[in-house]
Amino acid sequence: MFIERRHEQMCFVYHGHFHDDITGMVIDLSNSVLEYSRQSSINNKVSFLIAECFQNILRNTGNQPEDSFDGGLFSISDVGESIYISSLGPIGQERIHEVVSFIDRINAMNKDELKQLYLSLLDTATTPQHQMKLSLIEIVRRSGNPVVYYTGEINGYHNLFYLQIQLNVGQKKSLLHNRINFEIAKNTFQQVQRQHIYIIHKGNFSHTMIMPIIEMTEKNLDQKVEFHNKKRSFHVLVELLQNISKHGYEMDGRREGIFALLGEKGYFSIMAGNYVANSQVERLKLLLDFINENQVDDVMEYYKAILRHGKPTERGGAGVGLIDILRNSKGKIEYRIYPVNAAISFYCIKIRISLT
Repeated sequence: MFIERRHEQMCFVYHGHFHDDITGMVIDLSNSVLEYSRQSSINNKVSFLIAECFQNILRNTGNQPEDSFDGGLFSISDVGESIYISSLGPIGQERIHEVVSFIDRINAMNKDELKQLYLSLLDTATTPQHQMKLSLIEIVRRSGNPVVYYTGEINGYHNLFYLQIQLNVGQKKSLLHNRINFEIAKNTFQQVQRQHIYIIHKGNFSHTMIMPIIEMTEKNLDQKVEFHNKKRSFHVLVELLQNISKHGYEMDGRREGIFALLGEKGYFSIMAGNYVANSQVERLKLLLDFINENQVDDVMEYYKAILRHGKPTERGGAGVGLIDILRNSKGKIEYRIYPVNAAISFYCIKIRISLT
C-alpha cells in the first residue's frame, strides 16, 4: 500500500457513512498535513473544496438509509505540483443525466461565463439540485480546472457518482496527470471496497495529525465494535499512531509513514508502517519475536520489569508500547521489515482485534 502511493507526499482516504461533523475533522486533518501551511490561499481553497465534496455526497444521498449503500468515499492527495480532492457516493438514476450534462456544460465555459451562470442561478437556488449546480460552478471557478467524473450502476435505482478536483499548486498544469490520478482514485475505491478499508493516511505523521484521525476512527468503532472492545481498539490505535510520530525514522524533518483501518471477518484490523534505521532492525525483531513466541504471562513479567527498572530502548518507550499493544489486542503481532537501502528499512505492523 505504501509503495503504491510512493508518488504522493500525502494522501488521506475515508470510506464510510458521511455526516456533517466528519467534514470539519477532515479539513482539520488536511490543514495539518499539507505542505503549504505558509500559503493561506491554498489552504483556504482546499478547505472550501473539501467541504463542497462532502456536501455533494450528503446532497445526493438525501434520505437514503445508511444500510442501502456501503458508505461513500473521500480522498485527498498531494503529489507536489497538484492537490487532488475526490468524492464518491450514490446518486439517483433519475438525476444522473442532468448532473453529468451540467458538468460537461460548465467544464466548457470560461471564467466570465461561469460567473454569469452562477449569478443567474443564485436567485433560484432553493432546492438541493440548484444548490448542487451552484456548488459545481464554484468548484470549477475555485480550482481553475474542469471537474473529472465517472458514473457506474449500483442497482436499479442508484448510480455511483465519482467526482475529482485538481488544484494546481505551482505553475505546472497537467491534465494528463489529472487523468492518471483519476485512474489511481478509481483503483483506490475498488481496493477499499474489496478489503473493507475504512481509513488510510500516508504522509508526515505529526502530533497535530493524530487527533482528527482518532476522532474519525472513534466514529467507525462506534458502528463496528462492541462496547467492551472499543476501549482496547482505541488504545491500540493511539499507541500505533504515537509510535510513528515519536519513533519513526526522520528524514528532512519528516517522519514518513502509513496508517490504515480495515475490517476482516470477525476482526477489526489496524495497520501501520514507517521507516526505521537499520541499526534498530535487529533489536526490533528480537522484541517482536519475544512478544509473539512467549506466553502472555511471561511477556507481562518482562513488561513489569521494564517499568520498574528503566527504558527498554535507547529512544525509550517503543518496547513498552509494543507490549502494551499485546495486552490490548490479545493476539499475535504480525510484522514485516523490508530493506530499503544501506541506512533504513520499512517496518509494517498489523494488529487484529475481535469484533465481539
